[in-house]
Amino acid sequence: MTRKAKRYLMLLAAIGLVAVVVGGGSGTFAGFNAQITNNGNYIATGTLFLHQKAGTGNICKSEGVADNNTSNVIDCGALFTDGSPAVEDIAMTNGGSINASSFNLTAATCLSSRPVVAQAATYGPITIGTPTTLSLTGMTQTLVAGTDLIVGSDTFTVDAPTVPPSGEAATINVTPTTAEASPVTGPVDVQLAAFGGENFCTSDVQVTIQSATDSNYTVTPDTACVYPATITCTTTPGTLSGLHTASPLSFGGLTAGQTKYYVVTISIPSGSNALQNNKAKFDLAWQIAQ
Repeated sequence: MTRKAKRYLMLLAAIGLVAVVVGGGSGTFAGFNAQITNNGNYIATGTLFLHQKAGTGNICKSEGVADNNTSNVIDCGALFTDGSPAVEDIAMTNGGSINASSFNLTAATCLSSRPVVAQAATYGPITIGTPTTLSLTGMTQTLVAGTDLIVGSDTFTVDAPTVPPSGEAATINVTPTTAEASPVTGPVDVQLAAFGGENFCTSDVQVTIQSATDSNYTVTPDTACVYPATITCTTTPGTLSGLHTASPLSFGGLTAGQTKYYVVTISIPSGSNALQNNKAKFDLAWQIAQ
């Protein structure tokens, strides 16, 4: 080995020694790394909304107004308020994104009474046979002289005809046929005393609910009966009390975006004078659930 080569080897050894000293006596290696990410995670819920369209009216929505964050229940108002017979076409739609596995209709207990023709403000004391006045609001008809009234637990006879003015409020002249020693706090229901003794819930009012096949409310008689659950519902209709007893009526499910159509008929058959001045009140609740 030449002198020049020996000096070169000695130089390399010196450089290696320095590297070992600087590195603390250990070798050098590349920096290894591994990573997993889970970006964009979220959890969200769908919606279960029930929409109702009665006849040609506006759509009523269970979710109500746009900024509602509390309730998914809404009162869409009465479907039946007057007249006989009354037929209502009803479209029920799942306006949400979740399929409903159940779709039901529940009728509350039917209440039979005389119709309310006005509300009386606070009155009294009153004495039998001593004329007085009643301040009425919400009058629905003319009260002619001689008409007997039931006002709360008291009775009166109208002394002079009173036509409901604009706003349906008026003061009428009456003669008490009962006595009250102390004032009676209003508002108090005012009803006509004649007739009104029938129970419209159990027999006189007839009810049918039929399932229609399309938005034209096409029904095939005696094959689309939902209530009563017989094939002859149009010839042997049910009653309001019977509808309550049969509740809840199950209509299967209602998938997201699906609409089902129903024809509800309320009628009062021709009968005796005893059917006059009667009223049946009943509430309906449609419900879907996941």
